[in-house]
Amino acid sequence: CTYEFFKPCLSSSNGLGSDSISDLLCGIAAGGVAAGVTQPLDCIKTRWQTSTFEDSEPNFRSVLSKILKKGGVSALFRGTFARVLCHAPGMGVSMLAFEAACKFLHAHRT
Repeated sequence: CTYEFFKPCLSSSNGLGSDSISDLLCGIAAGGVAAGVTQPLDCIKTRWQTSTFEDSEPNFRSVLSKILKKGGVSALFRGTFARVLCHAPGMGVSMLAFEAACKFLHAHRT
């Protein structure tokens, strides 16, 4: 959905160059948005997996409340920039490869 949103904005008809560059940039933008939006859930998941609750079995609510008590809402977004830098380029390359494969297969239909 995000990838398709960025496509008209970053298309080659807007003077960005080839379709490949446009596909790469749209993928990077979509990957960055996805990584940033899902950061709080990833933070909760990671803390849940590494938690050592002595008194009870950890669950989503208990992990979330522990994070919020200890660091506030900003604790959910700690590491977002690094996560975006890690995931965005990979998504860009993935979407570039996907679009190239689609174009190749469409051109070589039998």
